[in-house]
Amino acid sequence: MYKDLMKNKCINISRLLLLRAKELQINDNECHILLLVYTLKDIGIQTVTPQMIQNYSMLSNQELDRVLASLLNKKLIYNRLGSISLNNL
Repeated sequence: MYKDLMKNKCINISRLLLLRAKELQINDNECHILLLVYTLKDIGIQTVTPQMIQNYSMLSNQELDRVLASLLNKKLIYNRLGSISLNNL
């Protein structure tokens, strides 16, 4: 059901993520990266890599690595052969 609601754009994931960030225990940088991944996927980019995220983020390589590691540990994203995708929020 949720997938259908998301697919039909009945749920605004960006707003939901911003409003639930505290509940999900994610900081501003993590929220920023999640929004970037979601937006890139939403506009049709199939393979989102750390290098691609770096093109749109002001985080240093080290900061981005820390944020991605944290999101992986929290199971909010997954990495499949270098491509980053969102888990269900």
